Amino acid sequence: MRNWFQGLVAAIVLVGCTASSVVDQAKLLGGEPFSKEAWASANQEQRGRMVASFLSQHAPETLSAESVKQWLGPPTGYYDYDENVAYFVGPQSVRSQYGKGYLLVFIADKTSGKITSVKIIPEPRR
Repeated sequence: MRNWFQGLVAAIVLVGCTASSVVDQAKLLGGEPFSKEAWASANQEQRGRMVASFLSQHAPETLSAESVKQWLGPPTGYYDYDENVAYFVGPQSVRSQYGKGYLLVFIADKTSGKITSVKIIPEPRR
């Protein structure tokens, strides 16, 4: 039993050391300052450079699906359920099963609409 527990702790530590936060991932896309006006007039690649700034200004746990749409406008992508809010950001040379560009996804609770997590697909890498 003790060996099993030690193995579990080691696995958790390894995952914690290798996983990066969504803000850290977003920083790999660029560091332009976010404003609602700049986002509205930006193209997909320019929006990618603003994601880290947006997430730094607006902690996901304080957002709802509706407030994300108020800040970022109508979704430009789709992820699994209608309640999730998704936007294509960054260069279109990046591809995934969802389309061209990174998919910035705000996962929303289906009942309350509160944002429970944010992910970028595929995960940006150095």
